[in-house]
Amino acid sequence: VTRTTTATATTTYLRALGPLERFFWRYTERNPAHFLLAAEFDIALDAQRVRDALDAAQRRHPMLSAHVEDDRHLGPAF
Repeated sequence: VTRTTTATATTTYLRALGPLERFFWRYTERNPAHFLLAAEFDIALDAQRVRDALDAAQRRHPMLSAHVEDDRHLGPAF
């Protein structure tokens, strides 16, 4: 979905949130939750190797790079 937001700018959305995603989006507006992920490796990892792996994962799975915007016409969308 692409919407023209001004005379010169456009916003491209991957898709609108589904019903359950919308529920969790609205719920976390009033009840925020934060989490983290920790991992241990048996080998030494350098920062560039990790960056390259994360970049490859984001290219393969675009939703890993997405964020939600609450468009006043479309509603919350990625």
